[in-house]
Amino acid sequence: MKQFGMAVVALSLILLSSCSKEVKDRSVSDYLAAYLNGNKKAVIFGRAQLAQIMEKANYQSIPKVNVLLKNEMQQYKNALELEQGIAFVVEGPIDERGKEMCAISFARIKNSDSLANKISSQGLMLQKSGEMQFAKDHDMAIGMKENLAVFVVRDGDFDAKSILEGVFTKCAGEMMEGKVEEILEQEADVCFGVSLENTFENTKDLNSRLSDAKRSELMKLAKDSYLKGGVHFEKGQARLLTENLLSDELMKRMCFREDASGNLSQKLGSGKAWAGISLNMDSKKMEEFIKDFSPELQEEMDRASQQISMMTFSAKTNSISQLWDGRLGLVMVGEMMGGGAVVPEINFNFGLGKSGKEIADKMKGMIPADKSDGNSLVFNGMKITIDDHEIKGTSVKTSGSGKLELPSFASNFGKTGISFFVNLKGMNMEDIDDDAAALKAMKYIYMEGGNKGMSLTLKGKNDSENILKQIVDVYVNQMENKVKRLERESSVL
Repeated sequence: MKQFGMAVVALSLILLSSCSKEVKDRSVSDYLAAYLNGNKKAVIFGRAQLAQIMEKANYQSIPKVNVLLKNEMQQYKNALELEQGIAFVVEGPIDERGKEMCAISFARIKNSDSLANKISSQGLMLQKSGEMQFAKDHDMAIGMKENLAVFVVRDGDFDAKSILEGVFTKCAGEMMEGKVEEILEQEADVCFGVSLENTFENTKDLNSRLSDAKRSELMKLAKDSYLKGGVHFEKGQARLLTENLLSDELMKRMCFREDASGNLSQKLGSGKAWAGISLNMDSKKMEEFIKDFSPELQEEMDRASQQISMMTFSAKTNSISQLWDGRLGLVMVGEMMGGGAVVPEINFNFGLGKSGKEIADKMKGMIPADKSDGNSLVFNGMKITIDDHEIKGTSVKTSGSGKLELPSFASNFGKTGISFFVNLKGMNMEDIDDDAAALKAMKYIYMEGGNKGMSLTLKGKNDSENILKQIVDVYVNQMENKVKRLERESSVL
């Protein structure tokens, strides 16, 4: 009896502790976790540490920017608990133009009067519906209730009151746990998750192309499967890290392969590589997945293989996996010239499948080569060699016996399922487009990944300064140069 009494007391304490956290005391991540529970339209979700990101950008050190943002940021800090971050979700359905998608963000309220004043200062009139206050302006609506602020953006006309009330109701429900909780608990400047199940469910074109049986099979594979991601803005670099949280059955169908020996990079000729991309896949598994769930892409692949067969007078149509074994590597090599220009030269390697050698030999005989010697030929300045397992090519200028020289940061190139790099150090970036001006702050870009996830690194030129500050400086300098140029032009006139 005594043991039974102790068990009752313990159970009571557990129940009390689980109920002690009222809805109004929830964190912004808790509100989002509740909103996601049972939500079949939520495709992308996450949390952005807005205040932290702004501090890392160090906009206060730029007088003109600080004048514009300081007062604005202070008003939002007075109204919202930005230290908790801003949670967000993007909902389907997904069409080609994204017209039907809806974006919702969540923030905890620090001072409701300050937030109401901020909303009113934007020319919006707050209305009341029970405990909720709300306002709408074209494609945006704002709602306030207790400690939660909700912002909704969607195309076209919509009933703001009804939608906001639905959002607040869901936010007061039971919170999702498991993989969603794991995603939202990440320590990152921006953490996000992509629900593959909801993405497939809400993609109109995909559903219209699949039979009921295939659609059911895909939904089963994608059930409770997520892409988990985190963006980190650090001193000297920005990193995007992702992890695939997939069902066991979907993980079995992933088609990337690893090669710890780096055999592919060893087959990419000689020279000093400044950019490259490599793939190492199980082409048969890739083709099977496409055949099952992407009929249009399968038709394109079949059409391509038929054309190759017709061009080479092959007796039968070959599938992509018969032509290609899943290995592909390409690097740009060449020495820097004056002014940071690079003379582009290419080395490549293409792995052949079972039928690839036969077709490659026939294609070789059809190419008008300047010079041919056995399995090698020279065509348009490229030396191409065909053997039983691969087609490889290299610029004639780099066809010596030396080895390929990879940048130190890309030592893993060719070993993972996919890898990519660009070494920007020393390159001339003056004529780069304004949209890509951030590259002026970078030394290199490196990406690698496989079945379990991927990582992308953007390395800045200054290792001791946050990458956001370096990027901000680039755009500020760009704006200042434009202003100076306009002033000079106007003075001439």
